[in-house]
Formats: sequence, C-alpha cells, structure tokens
Amino acid sequence: MTVGRCYGLCKKKGFRFFGVQIGKQCWCGNHYGRYGRRDKRECRYQCRGDKTTYCGGSWRNDVYATGVVVASKAAGVKYVGCFKDNRYRDLPVVYTANYKTTKAYCFRYCRAKGYRYFGLQNGNACTCGNTVGRYGRASSKDCARSTCKGDKRSKC
Repeated sequence: MTVGRCYGLCKKKGFRFFGVQIGKQCWCGNHYGRYGRRDKRECRYQCRGDKTTYCGGSWRNDVYATGVVVASKAAGVKYVGCFKDNRYRDLPVVYTANYKTTKAYCFRYCRAKGYRYFGLQNGNACTCGNTVGRYGRASSKDCARSTCKGDKRSKC
C-alpha cells in the first residue's frame, strides 16, 4: 500500500476522502473525524509499498482529500419528498448498503444502475426506481427517524 495507490482506488470509486492505516490498509469515505483528531506522532507506520512515507498507525488514519465533489443540489440532486412504501416497493430496487449508506452513496449507486430516482430507507438501505409516489406522500417526520449508518449526521 502507498498513499498514491489508496488515492487512486478511492477517487475511482467516487469518494471525497481516503485514509491509510497501519502501513497497509486503505479506507475510503465521504466524511471523517468521527473519533476526533489525533496527534501526528500516532501515525508513524511506514507504508509497506513506500518506506519513505507514513501510512497511519494502529487504529489511526492519515486522511487525505481525493478532490471528488460529492453529489449535492448543485450537482443535480433535488429532494422531492418523503413517501410511503409497502412490500410492493415504490422504488423497486433495494440495496442494503449498511455502513456505506449515505445520500451521496445511494445517489451514485442508483445513477450507475441507470435509475431516475433514489431513496434512503431505515438508515441502511438505498432504493432505486424510475417513478416515485405510488403510495402517496408521508410526513417529513417519518423520514427523519433513522440515522444513516454511513453518516451519523444525516437522516436516512
């Protein structure tokens, strides 16, 4: 592992940030800092693929930006509302993304599959489809109950 290799892997997958850890691990994500900033001295493991650079530490990431801009309203993502669902899905494609579940991840997932709409459900699932609203609107409070597993600051 090297910083450059991790950068390439995470950028290719569309993530905003990447981190190298324990000299050999590469982690990608759109947020960082959940556990706080640590002293740089805790990130002194040499990269296995390049002994002249450091790649984090034990349970410590050296974090970098990829330069990728994640989907936002400016990128064409528009919130259309909170909608009811049932076992005959309103958005029929369901992908349980678990810890990866964020608005940006689900947007990219459904767009890559060619769907017009994406949704988030129960904090851990992306839903995709080409029409929305078959069962009507729900209260916005109903869509603010579950925290996204991939971004604890957002509701899914």
